[in-house]
Amino acid sequence: MHVRNWMCCFLFFLCSLTVSAQGTITFTFKPPDGLKYIETRSTKTEITAPQKVTAVTTRDVQITMKKTDKGYSCAMQPLTMSATMDGRAQDTKINEAICNSTVTYLLDEKGFFRSAIGYHELVEKISKLMPAAQRDAVAKQYNPKELEEDDRADWQQRMEVLIGRTVKPGDDILAVSVWSTPLINRLPLYVVSTVSGTGKEDGRNLVKLKIAEFSDPAAAAKASGKSLAALAKELKLDKAKLQKPEGIQVTGTGERLLDPQTMVTYSEKTTRTLDAVFEDEENKKMKIHLVETYSRIRKGEVRSQKSEARSQMSEICSTSPLQRATSL
Repeated sequence: MHVRNWMCCFLFFLCSLTVSAQGTITFTFKPPDGLKYIETRSTKTEITAPQKVTAVTTRDVQITMKKTDKGYSCAMQPLTMSATMDGRAQDTKINEAICNSTVTYLLDEKGFFRSAIGYHELVEKISKLMPAAQRDAVAKQYNPKELEEDDRADWQQRMEVLIGRTVKPGDDILAVSVWSTPLINRLPLYVVSTVSGTGKEDGRNLVKLKIAEFSDPAAAAKASGKSLAALAKELKLDKAKLQKPEGIQVTGTGERLLDPQTMVTYSEKTTRTLDAVFEDEENKKMKIHLVETYSRIRKGEVRSQKSEARSQMSEICSTSPLQRATSL
């Protein structure tokens, strides 16, 4: 009798897992208070115009998430950083200034971006290391307000469009981001993220997102199976302002792996390709081809506090097998 009951429970649990695999996923921004981990971030930029130049930057960034009275804080401090240009190491003083600075996002209770602090101090440190004749150019290139707005746009398209959303495999999520390159500053990109599968790491159920990016809003609408009007409506933008940039074409592909219950990213990689035609000082047209590959990989323990582990275990024990299986 006891064996039969155990088998029934086991079969019920297996059926519950099937429901989870075929069911919905809800994204919730709820990182453990005091969460601390390290991300390795790498950017490789190749520019052909017409000679080819390759720049690579790699850094380990310590990320600390804390609960605050108004929501959350997300502090990012580079621990190590290296930069090369065609294989030659770049100025280590600037790297040291970056590593001695912390940028902190202030988020509301839902995880939405409110502001960023730390950029004024960072730009000031970099500016002091430059020759006096170059400081104005540094101030223009590294404008603290623009850096904050770029971070806001990135956070919105990576996090806010997901928070609170319930999706199923195959669903598309639309967003707008901005991309700054050595050639173009703050170029709008239309991002289509598709729920493509699941994974598992550190005992956590993770979600895979397939990413496609376009500078042409019509191409983004086509990729998501929507009309341009429907795209504008979902993005809360004026359709008349959805214009393809003249003389520039950007496409990007990538994949993200994240925990939908905390919104912690475990890995991410995107490759963007830009083709453009510019005029030089002699008004001669010059074709430019740029490829940027960006990746971030989480390293180390994500859940470092025993109290959080106990809290999650208590939550697991207090829910039914069906609730556990369908909540992902």
